[in-house]
Amino acid sequence: MPEARIYDLKREQLGQLLEQIDGPDGATLLIPNLQRPYVWQPHQVTLLMDSLLRGWPFGTLLLWQIDSTSTEGMIPSRPFWTLVDRTEERAPAEASERHPPAQYRMVLDGQQRMQSLILAVGRDDYGFRLQDAGWFRSIEGQSRPGRQPRHWSKGELFLDVPAYAEQLAATNNPRDVDYLAALVWVAGDPAAGRSKTRQPPNYKHPIPRREDHPGRYVRLSRLWRLADPRRTARQLRDPVRQLLADYSVPAADLDRYADDVAELVLLLGQVKTADVSYLELQPYRKEDYTEDAYNDAVVNIFTRLNTAGRTLTEQEISYAWIKSYWDATKTGGFQADECFSKLRDDLQECGLKLDDDDVVRVVSTLWSVLQNGGELLSPRDLLQPAKAKRLAAGANERWDRLRTSILWVAERVSAAGLEYRSHYESLNAVIVLMAWRAVASEWLATHPLREVERDGFEKQLTEAFDRECVRWFAVTQWARVWTGGAGKLFAGMVHDMTDRAAWVDGEKDPAAVLQRLVETLGGWLSPLMEPAMTAVDAMMVSNRDQVVQYYFPLWVWHRLDPIRWERSKLVFRVGRKKATLDVDHLAAAKTWERMMGALDADRRVEVESAVNQIGNCWLMEKNFNISKSDGTLAEFLGRVQEFKSGQLTVTTWSEPLDVSVSLLDPPAAGVDGVLAAIEARTLAMKSELKEFVRGEKVPTS
Repeated sequence: MPEARIYDLKREQLGQLLEQIDGPDGATLLIPNLQRPYVWQPHQVTLLMDSLLRGWPFGTLLLWQIDSTSTEGMIPSRPFWTLVDRTEERAPAEASERHPPAQYRMVLDGQQRMQSLILAVGRDDYGFRLQDAGWFRSIEGQSRPGRQPRHWSKGELFLDVPAYAEQLAATNNPRDVDYLAALVWVAGDPAAGRSKTRQPPNYKHPIPRREDHPGRYVRLSRLWRLADPRRTARQLRDPVRQLLADYSVPAADLDRYADDVAELVLLLGQVKTADVSYLELQPYRKEDYTEDAYNDAVVNIFTRLNTAGRTLTEQEISYAWIKSYWDATKTGGFQADECFSKLRDDLQECGLKLDDDDVVRVVSTLWSVLQNGGELLSPRDLLQPAKAKRLAAGANERWDRLRTSILWVAERVSAAGLEYRSHYESLNAVIVLMAWRAVASEWLATHPLREVERDGFEKQLTEAFDRECVRWFAVTQWARVWTGGAGKLFAGMVHDMTDRAAWVDGEKDPAAVLQRLVETLGGWLSPLMEPAMTAVDAMMVSNRDQVVQYYFPLWVWHRLDPIRWERSKLVFRVGRKKATLDVDHLAAAKTWERMMGALDADRRVEVESAVNQIGNCWLMEKNFNISKSDGTLAEFLGRVQEFKSGQLTVTTWSEPLDVSVSLLDPPAAGVDGVLAAIEARTLAMKSELKEFVRGEKVPTS
């Protein structure tokens, strides 16, 4: 038997819908927190009003009927904004909301239009507060040249009465008026319409102040309130005349303007009572749907309208719940947005550049380890209020400790010289380490130690982490832990960390806790050593443009010997070009091509890719590329200042890097000599890398 239809087609007057956003009894038409923020600019709001007044279609909406008694609120929601503040000085103001309304609706499609109408015809002080540069961009369509002072203006939508009257006289029909010229954003609040910062004497403001133009501007919100289709133009004339007088319109102009503006008020009444079509999703009813089927349908409908057809991520749903149930008193008065933004910025300072989804995933995973038995939450789980609220409350309650653990790992990884996207590709590799550190932080929080004991615990934990940090990223990456079936392996490590957390929670001896945590890292790495060493043996690229794949292995190899690492720090500069850290060939590819020119075809095929083995590559900070020339390495070194001045000899530089004479001067060694040197260096380098994988060699700092 097919399930009942999830939606109904309905119609409602536009004015009635707006009253549900900002009515006297509070808002009952809300926005899901998962919705993207309001992005329209003031000129787009004016365009929308122009379209409505001309009688053009408003478009359909998609609403979702919620019965909070049966759904516990489902997805968190928020009221519409009454002031869009993009100055970064204040948070946007919201319409009042019943707490909670027994029944309400959420706007799944049409938020931008409905929000714009509230800003245009809501109460008198509704509108935009923007930096003046933002106002100029919106009004003039382009940025003004030169440096713009950081002044702001707060604008509400007004009718320019003389401009409107002139337009009406020319068209004789209020529907034909160009409202883009008649509707103007004006600083209507004499006390808070502009910033108080000092401005140059010749400063040009983007929007006018009402008090500077008495009798010219009338708030559109006041005209909207007068609009009533039951009134005739004659009945509207006196209220309109009184309104114009209140706005200081000269007595000599009152009669003329009152008739013109009354026609506009009549037109606004038609707009207010115009029917808007909308699809309305019905509330969950167990007799019609299974809960899973209903949740899946809502998520799919919402995401296809608001996320370009992609699946809504668990991070987006998680963040919506976290923001809705965050208790700022537990985080020094800071809301969730501020806490997460600050964490993201602090991570970026540590060299870990993450987006909001990534930060939420980090926090959610650590919470799963500490409070959810290692079970990672899925989007379906997060539609269940009980589970989602636990996540929000848990992250809120432990925020300081979670933040400390996350930043501690980011700082230690950065101190080791490791960079995300350069040395390692998977964020999961970092998250596992952050969970490891979070378990230690939880134990310290619940098992207070004397200062000396705590200091010793922290130092030993740091030493253990630093000892295995580079190896962790290299081994897990080379063993392909984070590709293919990475999801299962990651979930397994999260579960394993949860088991460790449960064990250490009952342990009082700090030495035993340290040992267990250190053994955890070793336990994860041990079964990965063989596949990692196999990967080292197989490291080979055939094309010279692919040698960048050696970046991380070379970076590790250079650090496995202190003298080699010291030599590697030398910055090679020839000329003034900025130096960069790159993988380059020792025996230049063009030199190699020239040398193979004398070989027969079979021999050429046999040896042409040998030049791209790791043994013919180095990782240096330099501003020249050997491969783009057919010169030798020895010739290039002779042009570098340190060698020209005698501060460094070719021998003292090349020996620690295992660069033989054959690689310094390939033409003199011949094809066979260069091949032998590359293969010998490749074997030696891979041998050292395998020692590193086994933990027998530790990178120097």
